[in-house]
Order: sequence, then C-alpha cells, then structure tokens
Amino acid sequence: MKNTRIPIGAALIFTVFTVIMLASFAALAISTANADLALTNRAEKTMMEYYSLDREAQTRLSQLENGENAQFEVAGESATLHVSAKMENNQLEIEEYRLVSNVSGEYGGNILELWDGN
Repeated sequence: MKNTRIPIGAALIFTVFTVIMLASFAALAISTANADLALTNRAEKTMMEYYSLDREAQTRLSQLENGENAQFEVAGESATLHVSAKMENNQLEIEEYRLVSNVSGEYGGNILELWDGN
C-alpha cells in the first residue's frame, strides 16, 4: 500500500486565520455595542434633565402677571437653565432662555443658546 499524504497545511493556516479574524471582529462588535449603550444612556439622562428643567421654567413663567418681569435660574445636576422674561399687555416676551452646562472637562462648559430674542 502506497503512503499518500493529504496536504492540509494551507487549509489549516486559512482556517486558523479565519477563526482569529472572526474572534477579533466579534470583540470589536461587543466593544462598539457597549460604547453605544453608554452614550445612549448618557443622552437619555441629559434629555430627561433638560425637559425637567424646561417644565419647571415653564411653570414659573405661566405664573407671571401683567407688568411683571422674571429673571431666574433652574439648576439641575449637569446643567442650569437661565431664563429672563417679562409680561406686557398679557403677552409673554422671553428675553433669554439659555442652557449652561455645569460639567467641566473636555466637552463640558459649553453654552447652548436656545432663544435669540427674536
């Protein structure tokens, strides 16, 4: 009986390379998914806080009477809403409605102008 060898060297190398690449892509996908989840949670928290600040500011503004001026701040955990308004002729005129971040660091401390007075 003749001894025949099956050439498996190239197939083995290709298979090992494929498994390593698939494992690397799986690790990258999991890492990206975790980063996206953290970003989504942070965005949700920020949005919920903004709407809470906005609701409190709107409640205060709704209590203004004719001829009154209001200037106040509504503070949250990561931002403060600065509001300045006056009531004239039963019409509310908003002079300032500005959200200021309380977070310092690389991305914090920016001012977001929500109302330019026009």
